[in-house]
Amino acid sequence: MIQKTKSLVAIFLVLVAVFLFFRLVDIDRTLSQDEILPKTAFVNLEFPGKYLGDFGQPPLWQLPNAILASILGTANWIFRIVPVMASIAATILILSYLTKKFGAEYAMLSLLLLAFFPWQINTSNQALQTSLLILFIISSLLFAERFHETRKRSDLRAAAAFSALALLTMFIGVVAPIAISAYILFSAGISRECRLRDVLYFNGTTALLFAVVMVAVYFIYPLALTSSLSHAQELGGFFKIPVLGFPSLLILFLWSGPIALFFLAVLLTRTKSRDYTTDIHLLFLLSSLFVFLAFNSDQCRPFDRYFMVAIPSMIILMINYGRDIFASLLTERKLLLMGFTAAFGGFLLLGTVDHPIVPLEPKLEFVKTFLASSGHVMVPYSSNGGPVGFYVPGFILLTGWAICAALFIISIFSRNKKFPLLLISIVLAFNLCISLYQAGLMDLPNPNEATSHLIENISGVPLGEEIFVYRNQGIIGYLPPGRNASVFQTAEFGDVTKNASNFSVVVVDFPKISNSSAIWSELESCERVYYSNEFGIEESIYTCRNHLH
Repeated sequence: MIQKTKSLVAIFLVLVAVFLFFRLVDIDRTLSQDEILPKTAFVNLEFPGKYLGDFGQPPLWQLPNAILASILGTANWIFRIVPVMASIAATILILSYLTKKFGAEYAMLSLLLLAFFPWQINTSNQALQTSLLILFIISSLLFAERFHETRKRSDLRAAAAFSALALLTMFIGVVAPIAISAYILFSAGISRECRLRDVLYFNGTTALLFAVVMVAVYFIYPLALTSSLSHAQELGGFFKIPVLGFPSLLILFLWSGPIALFFLAVLLTRTKSRDYTTDIHLLFLLSSLFVFLAFNSDQCRPFDRYFMVAIPSMIILMINYGRDIFASLLTERKLLLMGFTAAFGGFLLLGTVDHPIVPLEPKLEFVKTFLASSGHVMVPYSSNGGPVGFYVPGFILLTGWAICAALFIISIFSRNKKFPLLLISIVLAFNLCISLYQAGLMDLPNPNEATSHLIENISGVPLGEEIFVYRNQGIIGYLPPGRNASVFQTAEFGDVTKNASNFSVVVVDFPKISNSSAIWSELESCERVYYSNEFGIEESIYTCRNHLH
C-alpha cells in the first residue's frame, strides 16, 4: 500500500511538472490580436476606464488584469497570470471532483489527459477571457450538481453566483445557466412545482447579480457597458443554424485533435439516451453546441476558444463513462507505454520531413490545400495561438487522425478493450507532439520571437502617417498612439495603399511572401529603414513618401 502511494505521488509530481511547463514556457511572448486589449486599455485609458475597459467585453476580464498591472507593471507575462491561475484552479476542481467520486487513480488519469492537451494549454496561457470563463462555468456546474444531491439553497445560490460571474466575463457564459436550468427541470424524484421554483430562483438570482454589477459599472464608467452591448450586437448571426459552415466545423474537429474521436467513442458506446437529461455535463455539452452554432458571428471563422469551455466537462465525461477503459489502462500499462512510445517516435520522425509553409486562413481554402497536398504542408493550429498561430507538419496531423480513426471504428464495433486503450496511447502521443510544437521547441521559425524583436525596436524607427502591417495583427497594439494602422494580405497591398502618400509598411515575413509577389515591386521606391533576420524570419519596415502608383 505504501509503495502504491509513493508511486502515485511520483506520477502526480511528474504530471504537475509537465502541466506547469507547457503553460509557463514562453509566457512573456508577444500579445497578439485580442490579447493586446487589456494592456492597451490599462495604458491608454484614465481611471476608472483602465480598470473596466472599453473594448466590447464585460468588465470582469479587465478588472483583475488592471489590478495586477497597477502592482506589477505592464510586461506581457503580467496579462497571462489570470489565465494561468484560472487554469490551475479549474484543474484542481476537476481533480478534487474525480477523486471524491471515483478515487485518486482516476483523478490522476484526468491530469494525464489535461497535462499536454493542446486546446487546454491554449486556454491557459492566452491573455484571453476563456480560461477565467471556464473556471466560473465548471464551478457553477459542480455547485448545481451538488444542489441536486443536497437540496441546499446555499449550493444553488453558489451556482447562480458563478453563472453571473461567467456572464460578467463573457456573454457566451449564458451556456452555463441554460444547462443548469435544463438539469433542474429534468431532475427525477422532485415535484414539478419544486423544479419550477428552483429554476426561477436560480435564474432570478443569476439575473439579479448580473444586473446589479452591470448597473454599477454603468454609473462608474458607462462606456464599459455600452461597448459590451454594442460588440454583442455587432456579432450578429443569430439563429441561422448552422451559422458555422462545414469547413469551419471540419477545422474545429481537426484542431481539437484525435482526443475528440476517443470522446465520441465513449459517448456512442457507453452512454444511454436518458443520460442526456440527467447528467449536467452532457446537458452542458448540448447547450454549448446549440449556442455556439446558433450564435456564431462568422460562418467562415471557427471560434475555437468558444468551444474550449467544454474541456472540463469533456474530461469528466470521459472518465465517468469510460471507467472500464481507464481501468484496463491501469492494468495494461505495458501496452499503453508501447503504443505511446511507438506513436510518439513516429510522429517526431514525420516532423523531420520538410514541409512547405504557405499562408492558410481557416476557411475552405485551408481544407482544400491540406487535402490536396495529402498533408504535406505546415498547418496553422488554432486561430488563437500567437500572432499567426503555431504551425504543425501536416503529415503528423494526417497520420495521427488516420490511425485514430481506424482505432475509433474498431473500438465501436469490438468489445476488446485493447483497441480503446491503443486509441488513448496514440491520442496522448499526438497531443504531446503537438504541444512541443506549440511551445516552440521543435526548431521551426518562430514568428512570436521575431514579432517581439521588431516591437522592441520599432520605437526608434521613423514611421509614416499611415502604417500597414502584414498579417501580424499583434503589432498594431504596440504602435505609437494616434497612428492610422491596418492589416493587409499580399494580394490586397496595391489596393490598400493606392491613396496613401506618406506611409510605412511593417513586415514580419512569415509565412514567407513569394519573391514574385507584386508587393516587392511596389516597395522598390520605398526606403527600408529597419531590417533583422535574427530569428530566421525577416523583419522589415519600409517608409514610403510621395509614393505614386
